Amino acid sequence: MVRQTPEACRPLTPIQQASARDVFPEGYAKMLCPYGHGHYAGRRSQFLDPQPFAPLIGMIFQRDPKIDPSRVFVTGTKAFGQFSLWSQQVFVVNLDI
Repeated sequence: MVRQTPEACRPLTPIQQASARDVFPEGYAKMLCPYGHGHYAGRRSQFLDPQPFAPLIGMIFQRDPKIDPSRVFVTGTKAFGQFSLWSQQVFVVNLDI
């Protein structure tokens, strides 16, 4: 449940909403679709569009036999350089950069 409305949010397009429903858990997609991408808590946390990060995810996980990069999606970032990822195989992944 979102405890506050995102700051400077960008609502999802219909195509992004369909994609979110396909790749994310139902609860996350339900929250994301009406609010969209934006930052929270004075920019300390941000929900991101996963599409621009797909090539980076491909590079990071290309040699990991346990994780299929085509099933991993960036969901957000935190102020101190940590990406939050959703993997359809292993669920939540936190990635320090």
